[in-house]
Amino acid sequence: MKPIRVLLLICLAFTSFTLTGQTKQFDSVNFWFNQAEKLSFEDPDSALICVIKGLQSIETDSANQTRRFVMLPIYMNAGASFLEFLDRQMAVHSDTTSLANLFLTHQRMRYFVTIEADFDQAFNYCIALRKQLEENTNHFLYAAILSDVYYVSYWINHVQHDLKKSRDYANKLLKHSTQFNYQSGIFAAKLGMAELTQHEGDIEGGIRQFLALENDILEFNDSILINRMYLQLSNAHVENEDEKTALKYGYLGYRYIPSGNRSLKSFNTIHIARGHLKLGQADSAISWTLGAMNVAVELGLKKEQKDLHEMLAMAYKEKGNFEKALFHTERKLELEKEQESLLSAANISNLEAELEEQRFTMNIKEKELEIERRDAVISRDQTVKLALFVFLLLTIGIVIVSIRSYTRKKNDAATIRDQRDIVEERNREILDSISYAKRIQAAILPPFKLVKEYLENSFILYKPKDIVAGDFYWIEHKDGKILFAAADCTGHGVPGAMVSVICNNGLNRSVREFGLTDPGEILDKTREIILQEFEKSEDEVRDGMDIALCSLDGRKLRYAGANNPLWIIKKGGDTVVEIRPDKQPIGAYEITNSFTTHEVELAEGDTIYIFSDGYADQFGGEKGKKFKAANFKRLLLSIQNESMERQREITNEAFESWKGSIEQVDDVCVIGVRV
Repeated sequence: MKPIRVLLLICLAFTSFTLTGQTKQFDSVNFWFNQAEKLSFEDPDSALICVIKGLQSIETDSANQTRRFVMLPIYMNAGASFLEFLDRQMAVHSDTTSLANLFLTHQRMRYFVTIEADFDQAFNYCIALRKQLEENTNHFLYAAILSDVYYVSYWINHVQHDLKKSRDYANKLLKHSTQFNYQSGIFAAKLGMAELTQHEGDIEGGIRQFLALENDILEFNDSILINRMYLQLSNAHVENEDEKTALKYGYLGYRYIPSGNRSLKSFNTIHIARGHLKLGQADSAISWTLGAMNVAVELGLKKEQKDLHEMLAMAYKEKGNFEKALFHTERKLELEKEQESLLSAANISNLEAELEEQRFTMNIKEKELEIERRDAVISRDQTVKLALFVFLLLTIGIVIVSIRSYTRKKNDAATIRDQRDIVEERNREILDSISYAKRIQAAILPPFKLVKEYLENSFILYKPKDIVAGDFYWIEHKDGKILFAAADCTGHGVPGAMVSVICNNGLNRSVREFGLTDPGEILDKTREIILQEFEKSEDEVRDGMDIALCSLDGRKLRYAGANNPLWIIKKGGDTVVEIRPDKQPIGAYEITNSFTTHEVELAEGDTIYIFSDGYADQFGGEKGKKFKAANFKRLLLSIQNESMERQREITNEAFESWKGSIEQVDDVCVIGVRV
């Protein structure tokens, strides 16, 4: 039954290469190789058919070229069928240096290394690969194959005690991988160099090189490289006769075996079992070896089976069970003989299969020609009908889509016009309301004529962020004293303006109704009035204001502040004297204290400034940062020789220059008075 399945498999392989036109819906390389991975252990022959179909696409799918090299477990399970396939495909591609030929040569080499342990045969393919590598421009493919060429060379030259050629291959792999930043190739080359150092006799040097790579390889997180590194560390400590450390690294390597790679798991198990055996732990050695034996038998790994039987013979001998020791010794000898006769038996099997295939292929070709002629006629008629149907369908579809699109656009345009009209009307209403609010707010602000009447040598820079503002300036004359303030209410725009009306009213009542002139007392009373107003609301209102309030009587200045300071620049002075405010607002606050009144005696020519935080908080400049209070102080110091009107112009120009194209972030209110 098996020869018939093999013959059918080969015929299907060649059919898949010739009937590409009939399998376009399955020509995805990823599809076939994913199918092969799913079937690799359940149905190896079917898996190999999927592999062959995937190979069919390798020439036209350059993005998946390097992925082909992960399919070795499928080839191993497929066994001799894969070898027959390789022989025929290499003949097909013998006159080219195509990717298919390169790939087939590489897999033939891998088969002889992994399944047959025949390194001489493998090296013959290494020679062919070296020539093909020089003519191939796929750098990652080059590095992947060069890594395997080094591996085969390493084992051959290790036996012959001449590792110079292997080091040359490792250096080539490192140089090429570094040039194209192929990290997997870089680490493979460095591991190879550490292996060579170890087998050249410098065991400690090899161990140091492995340990120097450990963190980088663990971070790279390639399980194959990690497993290889720990296995070589285990081997090195075996040579140093440090069996416990060797066993530790054997277990570490076992942890990083890729899921599903049972052949590698079998190979690793031999290392662990050997470590237990050398430590006198025969039971553990037997347990590990029997587990590996099941995998090796299932995968047909004859060399591993031979080594495992040898391990079991030694373990049972250690336990004194000479009957089982003799059994496994005999099995080991049988496998050695079987490997010697394997090549001749395979040749006979191949010849029988080839004759059967030739007869079967002749029948297939005759039927294929008949089917091709009939399919050509059917295909031509179907193509014409399909083209007409598709054209008609597309035409109808375009007409329907065009009608629907036109109708939808027409309806959308009407809807947008209606919505635009509604939005414009509402915007006009809102703008009218805000403009009216501006007139109301302007009515409560003292006119500049009144300011000049009381504070002749002064200026006010007032720049709302929006149409209405939360900042406001205030002035009142009471008992021969001139009271003036710069206030900053919570928020800006309409909300800030509403709060400013309440706060302005509180200041007016404190002076006009309660007759207060002391700045601290005015602020205390204003806070009381504002809190009474806000208590009427069912919701908690925590709005309020920051303020700097001054009382000027001749040259005697009295000041109280809620978060906003007073700056004084003496005539001819080069520093700003700052009188700090109380750190509490006019409004609801966790802890409230009475506001402090500060008294200062001024001299003729001294200048005082009160302001909100909008000027210093403005973003701008080359780096889009805040202007900050320090820059504001320097600006005011630099303009002391200017008139107060000119100071207003300069501070406004400086603000606009700093702001540039950035939006104004807050309302601005600055008052300057020269005594």
